[in-house]
Amino acid sequence: METPRSFRKFKKGPFLLALFLLLGVATLFAFTHSRISENKRAADAYSLRSQEEVQNQEETRALEKLIRNVENERLELESHFVSASNVVPFLNELEKIALSAGARAELSEVEVAGDSSGLLVQIKAEGSFEGVYKYLLLLENAPYELEIISVRLSAEGESWVGNFRVKLLSFLP
Repeated sequence: METPRSFRKFKKGPFLLALFLLLGVATLFAFTHSRISENKRAADAYSLRSQEEVQNQEETRALEKLIRNVENERLELESHFVSASNVVPFLNELEKIALSAGARAELSEVEVAGDSSGLLVQIKAEGSFEGVYKYLLLLENAPYELEIISVRLSAEGESWVGNFRVKLLSFLP
């Protein structure tokens, strides 16, 4: 059987060169593809870590905000209570309330109740009837838990005098 003439002229050199070039390009493609895959995995891992870091930062900010809110609430709650070591601001507040009502208050007696259940305060307020009465109303609505034990109002000439005995129930001995 005789081989066709075109096949006999076929040169093996260029074919082998083309085959080696094809294998080289395929190897280069496989190597590049594996490097791209490795870089993609590294980028995905970095992206995941950065997302976790952003989430941690957001959680930290939320926690800091919660702590600030709780701190404000704690301060507000603590301002409701008066400790034995810090009675002066409470007594000053009683006098300041009187001034805002248009009366003048004088604290004549301060003592711890016999059963340590509160702080007893004797207050003498002077001013117009409206001012003394408004002071009584403001005492009832003070930011402290007060029990008004006794009230005595009397007129002395043009002004009124109110004698109040109150018990601070939110007292911490």
